[in-house]
Amino acid sequence: MMGFYDKRHCPRGAGYSVLSPREREVLQLLCEGLRPGEIAKRLDITRRTLHNHLEAVYWALDVHSRLEAVLYAYRHKLVDK
Repeated sequence: MMGFYDKRHCPRGAGYSVLSPREREVLQLLCEGLRPGEIAKRLDITRRTLHNHLEAVYWALDVHSRLEAVLYAYRHKLVDK
């Protein structure tokens, strides 16, 4: 299943290609500078659901923070500016 990752199903650092469309959308919004509360509101999801999406993004990209995820996305040209 694409989406939420754990060590049993997807190796850490598997990369952008394994992110779900929603996770890619979350990453895009992070790169646009939206705060977590703003992202959750825009996507009409709970903060807990957003947290799960962020954890999946961090796991797949092998990063540990929002800043690292944004830097990774820009360095690898994964999101629109």
